[in-house]
Amino acid sequence: MSTTATVENDHVISVHYTLTEVDGDLLDSSEGQEPLIFIAGHGNIIAGLEEALIGKEMGDEIDITIKPEDAYGPIQEEAIHAIPLTAFEDVEDLEVGMRFHLQSDQGPAPVTVTHIEDGMVTIDPHHPFAGKTLHFLVHIADIRKATEAELQNGHVQTV
Repeated sequence: MSTTATVENDHVISVHYTLTEVDGDLLDSSEGQEPLIFIAGHGNIIAGLEEALIGKEMGDEIDITIKPEDAYGPIQEEAIHAIPLTAFEDVEDLEVGMRFHLQSDQGPAPVTVTHIEDGMVTIDPHHPFAGKTLHFLVHIADIRKATEAELQNGHVQTV
């Protein structure tokens, strides 16, 4: 597979990154791990980061702050619900912080248990980084054109 120099849509991009909140608290990092690999222009990463990478070159370092609207979205209080504890009767030792996939009108929806009290369980469907302004330090490790199979499947093929 040929390596190309510039990040463009329909290219496979490999990056190493460190993700922190704007106050410096570490949220995630690829340090000591394989790079994050995705197809540009296919919504595989948050919009603000993808937009910042377009046009950059292999080896570039990017230091960017992304507002919630361009990351995991703002918190929408109306999306947080309390449901009866009986909905979790099959779960042993239900605790705050547990994540589940509940069935919704749009299919399985990931939720996090945020509160348990008086026979009610508060669930939050937001991504854990929703509502946060994020700071990324990114190193572009590799860029190549995506294969036809990758474009058809919508994800990177690993060898």
